[in-house]
Amino acid sequence: MTTHRLIAKSSQLNVSICGQGSPLLLLNGLGGLIPTFDPLRDELEDFTTITLDVPGVGKSQMPRWPIRLPRHADVIAEMLQQLGVDQVDVFGVSWGGA
Repeated sequence: MTTHRLIAKSSQLNVSICGQGSPLLLLNGLGGLIPTFDPLRDELEDFTTITLDVPGVGKSQMPRWPIRLPRHADVIAEMLQQLGVDQVDVFGVSWGGA
């Protein structure tokens, strides 16, 4: 597993990448941390999983803007662009599924 610190939409994100294969973005609900997906990630060894500490939680910086879905989607899109990921499958839990 590798961890990256990225700046997306003026907010620092803590991002984890693990495995090899097709990229799969695992999105937590509000308050979610990278380790939340550890048990699931063990079952997804055929994928490259991408997870992050939700903005304002764990090692991700509290954003200067309200956390709303459209802005969160923009942050995720910019994060994926910085990682060089142009196509990804997504698995979301709770707010992360929205």
